Amino acid sequence: QRIAENQTRIAEASRLNAEYNQAQAEYQTRLALLERNKALILQALFLAALSEEQTKKGHPEVGQLLALAALPRHVGDPNERPFVAEAEAALYLAMDRLLQPKPLKRLIGHKNRVVYAAFSPDGKTLATSSWDKTIRLWNTTSGTSKEVLRGHSHIVDRVYFSEDLRYLVSYAEDFSARVWDLSTGSAVAHLTGHKDDLTCVALTKDASLILTTSLDKTARLYRGPSGELLSVLPHDSEVLYGVITADGRHAATATRSGALTLWDLSSPTSPRPLRINAHPQPITVLALPPNQQGVLTLSVDGTAAYYDWRGQFLARLTGARHALQAAAFAPTSDRVVIAAADSLLRLYEIPSGKLLATFSEKGHKGIPYAVTFSPSGLHILSIGTDQKAILWNAHTFQRLAEYPFPPHIAFWPAFSPDGKLLAVPGPKNTIELYQVLPNEQALIDLAYEKKRRDLTPEEMRRFFLDDPRIRAELPQRPKLPRARIHKVQKGETLYGIARQYGVMIEQLRELNRLTSDEIREGDSLIITYTEP
Repeated sequence: QRIAENQTRIAEASRLNAEYNQAQAEYQTRLALLERNKALILQALFLAALSEEQTKKGHPEVGQLLALAALPRHVGDPNERPFVAEAEAALYLAMDRLLQPKPLKRLIGHKNRVVYAAFSPDGKTLATSSWDKTIRLWNTTSGTSKEVLRGHSHIVDRVYFSEDLRYLVSYAEDFSARVWDLSTGSAVAHLTGHKDDLTCVALTKDASLILTTSLDKTARLYRGPSGELLSVLPHDSEVLYGVITADGRHAATATRSGALTLWDLSSPTSPRPLRINAHPQPITVLALPPNQQGVLTLSVDGTAAYYDWRGQFLARLTGARHALQAAAFAPTSDRVVIAAADSLLRLYEIPSGKLLATFSEKGHKGIPYAVTFSPSGLHILSIGTDQKAILWNAHTFQRLAEYPFPPHIAFWPAFSPDGKLLAVPGPKNTIELYQVLPNEQALIDLAYEKKRRDLTPEEMRRFFLDDPRIRAELPQRPKLPRARIHKVQKGETLYGIARQYGVMIEQLRELNRLTSDEIREGDSLIITYTEP
């Protein structure tokens, strides 16, 4: 028996030793991969800068070719060069100048200004609201008007689809909201009772609960789609914003006095409030992160604050010196972009509240009042009082494209759920649908499709692409460097860690073979290396 036990222990030790050796081999392979790709990343950054320079000088075709030289043909292929976001931004700029995109569709039908657009969850329908007191439903493929919803007696401000595509909720400057049955086009509920303008409507995923807020110092909770009034929520001043979680467990309201009230909706007929003096000045916007585990407040005082649903203060987001106007969370991460009255966009991480970046490139000349992420999280769209919608790269913070629109229009834009369409205002009360490339591979594919030539030998020499030092032809047997390891702490993000160590986020993704930016507490990340 003792001999058998010894043999078992020896076998176990051999197994552990084999696993250790395998782990070491994989570790060394990852380090070698970084060494192999380091020069290619630097070259890509160099080429991206040249590409952008050539495009801005009026040579977008050369910019296109230089950017393609900096990018892999197939994103994510380990046998090709690493992907660098700066090169993607340079290619987008070049393609925008080359193709000068025109709208795919122009939606004609409204008789007055269009103020809001929302895509249905399946992307097949676009709903728009207008000063003409109507809502129009459009077929996004054909661009034709499917239906006109009439019933409001004043300007229709906002429209919202239920996730199951059965209902549409709207509110107007007639102090009321309506619930529409999309199968019939008729209003099935008229939500009345407010004595002043509505400022916001929020609904659960299935539209079973509908929250309205108003300048009459109240919020109201209705049962959807019937419109039955469940409760009236009193406040000490005008209620400027409201949100409700998708599952209907929590709601939050914000007032002109700077108070945030968190509502426990366990009993919708008698919600339990928790009032917080969040800001000394009015709260203008509330936003929920993708996990809906807290609520973000934006204020005229130039700061934002993040609270969980127990009312615990988690972070203060600072950096702006003017009133905050709008916020949007990335669809699948902990980043939030905030627009301020100083004309700048800033990117923060939640829940730490760290400022990750300020979009310092020249953007809006006016105040950006609306902002949204594309469904992929790759792009950010902002819209401002300078009558411009600007598309940004969400990783490099570079401006990619610009969509001017007619003056005297305030409009909230929308991406389609697949990220391929963008709705922005057009001339004479119209809406224009533009094609947006939903991911990096789609952009590269389009660039190769539209590519008319290769770089000439003279251009190769001019841009140093014939220099083997710049081409970064790599040694067959690279030396293996020593690694610096970082242990991920609670609340840390990949963006924050990259910023902390002063390294490119692409380097972290490549070295650690990350397929997304999500990291967990306790993970060990290879940050960088030193020569042996």
